[in-house]
Amino acid sequence: MLKKIELLIVVMSFPFLFTACGDGNGNPAIPSNERLAGAEMGFVEGQVLIGPNCPVERVNEPCEMDAIVYAAHRLAILDSQRMTLKEVPFDSKGNFRTDLQPGSYLAELSPNDIGIVKPEPKPFQIKSGVTTILTFEIDTGIR
Repeated sequence: MLKKIELLIVVMSFPFLFTACGDGNGNPAIPSNERLAGAEMGFVEGQVLIGPNCPVERVNEPCEMDAIVYAAHRLAILDSQRMTLKEVPFDSKGNFRTDLQPGSYLAELSPNDIGIVKPEPKPFQIKSGVTTILTFEIDTGIR
């Protein structure tokens, strides 16, 4: 019984010793002030769709965009003065996801060099704990 009381005293006196190792699920412990800041974040995710990619698309023979095109571009997150805050990479299918502080932003393709009509930056809002979905459709002009 004495050993349980001693352990309880140690835990109560030095709780950081037991939280510094993680949450038990393989995730590192985060100091409480960082945990609170992270809780305020929101997310933006979506996809860039580029096409058509060949003059004639046949059933069961899709003309998918080459992954290198997505690798050569980023989603630029801009502030209200159109200053770049962050550039987010795309995966091989044009998907993206990132976290942001709550606020108003613009998003655009960087570099904006694909398509017959260059899309204007898209305005969007981030709210704490909410995921905002954006989709960009880029017309290549291939017919």
